[in-house]
Amino acid sequence: TNLDNILADMRFQQGQLLGDNPNSGYEQQILGMGYYLDAVGMERQQDFYYLNLGRSLMSIADIKRQQNNGQLGQPKANASVNDLLDMPSIEAAEQAVLQQTPLETMSYAQAVLERAQQLNSLNKDHYANLARLHNFWFGRLNQDPAQLNEAIDWYKRGHEIAPQDVTILNEYASAVALMGNYLSNQQKTAEAQTFYQQANELLADSKRLDPNYPDTSLR
Repeated sequence: TNLDNILADMRFQQGQLLGDNPNSGYEQQILGMGYYLDAVGMERQQDFYYLNLGRSLMSIADIKRQQNNGQLGQPKANASVNDLLDMPSIEAAEQAVLQQTPLETMSYAQAVLERAQQLNSLNKDHYANLARLHNFWFGRLNQDPAQLNEAIDWYKRGHEIAPQDVTILNEYASAVALMGNYLSNQQKTAEAQTFYQQANELLADSKRLDPNYPDTSLR
């Protein structure tokens, strides 16, 4: 058991070296994802490993988006972390991810981050990262308002877990305002104003919590 802990941490650090490097290309990101997956396989109850694996899959999906000239494919409704963990080898899992469309990879990123949240439901970061995933899905991929609704819901839940966290509160407000923008573009002016008002109220709450946090005034 102790050896598994040590090896998992080593694999995790190898994944960070590749995944967090801004100069890493597609192949390096895939290798980093493989290291994270190996760490998760050794320590399946470590929610922090899942968090970084999910982020890695999101980065890979974004690279695919840029390379595929707008061909996003379809999400995989039944994507499961175990699909990757039960592969005969890490190399097989890497090949499977390589062959996925951008939205299939995003489906797996979502499944991974949801597993992290299930493992540690009191960790506010899991709610925020799921919200960011859906926000990214809406903004960078297919402009599906259902994804933005998911982002708003996860931010709301994260705010309920950590009501004093102004970073989550501000991101929550921006997601609500983004829905206002979307509705405004759909000529739904009255509905848009409701979301703008809610966003302003959230930012006002944030200002009361921390009057000196500069991000709030900017937003």
